[in-house]
Amino acid sequence: MRERSLARTRETDRRAREVARLVLVAMRRDRVNVAAGAFAYRWFLSLFPLIIALLGVASLVTLPHHVVVSLIHGVTIALPSGAAAVITSSLDHAQRHATGGLATTIVASVVALWSSTSGMVVVEEGLDMAFGLANDRGFVERRLVALPLLLGSVVLGGAASALTVFGASLGRVFHRVVALPGAWSSITWDALRWVVALALVNLLLSMIYFVAPNRRARWRWTSAGTLVATATWALVSLGFSLYTSEFTSFGSTYGAFAGVAILIFWLYLSGLAILLGAEVDAVLGGFHSNGSSDLATSQGDDATGQ
Repeated sequence: MRERSLARTRETDRRAREVARLVLVAMRRDRVNVAAGAFAYRWFLSLFPLIIALLGVASLVTLPHHVVVSLIHGVTIALPSGAAAVITSSLDHAQRHATGGLATTIVASVVALWSSTSGMVVVEEGLDMAFGLANDRGFVERRLVALPLLLGSVVLGGAASALTVFGASLGRVFHRVVALPGAWSSITWDALRWVVALALVNLLLSMIYFVAPNRRARWRWTSAGTLVATATWALVSLGFSLYTSEFTSFGSTYGAFAGVAILIFWLYLSGLAILLGAEVDAVLGGFHSNGSSDLATSQGDDATGQ
């Protein structure tokens, strides 16, 4: 029994290392670093028009600015400090100079929509390459597919942000409903809201992997790829935030542009996390340009060698 357990453990370890090797090979082949760079560039261009558009829409519908400001600040909680500072300063500047004019809001909305959908188009192309699919969608079709991706990102990302922004208020409701000792109630709620926030990020990635690729696929609530992407994104955000707060290399290298550099680099790493998850699903699912499984082919070669 013990030998069988050890053999199973060794086989699992061998398969995990083989999957990791195939994923790295696929990432180099598909040049995911280039796609992640394009993603970061497009989304960086869309952030500031998006802030102006949100403030303009809030003025037009008589929604208090502080609601929009709170939501945007909630998004920045997950960002490294330098990246968050860029968005916060841009938000403060836009709020001071916002006129609420219809023309300004329309122009900002168009620019933000164009840049945001361009970023989603890059994701579509990257996922098509990861899954070995034909990239034959037309210009209009790509933009139409990008719209639900953008909407899902806003809704699910906004819900995850709400858990961070309004965590204290929601926590008071949780404390009244769940009868736990004071300290345990706070610990339980803090753990629960971050788990739910990460679950929403995982759901967002599942939606992206379902809608973006040029194929018909069955819906999956989660997958190995979405779990890897979610964990990678969370660890990258946390690690990068600690690095930029503890070390001053970014400030000494980029000077006044340090915050911008941090924001772009964080967007780049986020794009890499999304594409990494897609490559994991592609390898495990056997997607390949010739329709065969990379993993199955590798296993067949091993069996032949034996």
